[in-house]
Amino acid sequence: MDNINNANTVKCSVIRLGVVTDVQESSVVIEVNGKSIAIARDKIAAEAAAGDVVRWDGQLWIKQEDHRKSGHNPRLGDET
Repeated sequence: MDNINNANTVKCSVIRLGVVTDVQESSVVIEVNGKSIAIARDKIAAEAAAGDVVRWDGQLWIKQEDHRKSGHNPRLGDET
């Protein structure tokens, strides 16, 4: 059992990106890996709007500002 992490020091290195597809008063729908998921409005940055790419930071979906620079398209899962 050498892999037990009692100190919770391991951090996830996967970057989770999604595309905002719908914004409602109390929830937001985002597409992640081809699946639509509804999340509570308080779990996404206030400035996020339909069409925005968002990134999960471990606590909140935040607007991803640099996705166009890298050429990465989270809807396609590859480089454009």
